[in-house]
Amino acid sequence: MDETKRNKLWQEYIKNQSEQLREQIIIEYVPLVKLVAGRLNMYLGYTVEYDDLVSYGIFGLIDAIDKFDYGKGIKFETYASLRIRGSILDQIRKMDWIPRSVRQKQKQMRWKTGHLPRSQKLLSRHSKRKSLQPT
Repeated sequence: MDETKRNKLWQEYIKNQSEQLREQIIIEYVPLVKLVAGRLNMYLGYTVEYDDLVSYGIFGLIDAIDKFDYGKGIKFETYASLRIRGSILDQIRKMDWIPRSVRQKQKQMRWKTGHLPRSQKLLSRHSKRKSLQPT
C-alpha cells in the first residue's frame, strides 16, 4: 500500500474507530513488526525464538495504533517501531527470572575476569591476526 492510501486509511480510522479498519492497519504494519523483531533477534541470538519476538511485537503494534496521535505530524512507522521494540523487550524481561541488576553485575564480572562473550573473543582474535600480518 502506498503512502496516500495509508493516510486515507488512518484518516478513516480516526473518524470511525472501527475494528475492521484497525485490523487493516495491523495487517498493513506487520512487516514493520517483522523488521524490528528480526533486528532484535540478531542482537539476542538464539535465546528467544523469532516467532515469539514477532508475537510480542504485535502487542506493541496494537498499543501503538491505539495511542498514536495522527495530528502531531509524526510518522507512524517511527512511533510504532519504538513501541514495538519496547514491547518485545518488556516481554523478554518478564520471562527472565534473573533481575537486570544481577545481569549487569554478571556482565561487569566477565569483562573484569576476561571471560568475554564468544563474539568479543572472535573479534579480539581477528584483530590480533591482522596486527601480526606483514604490511
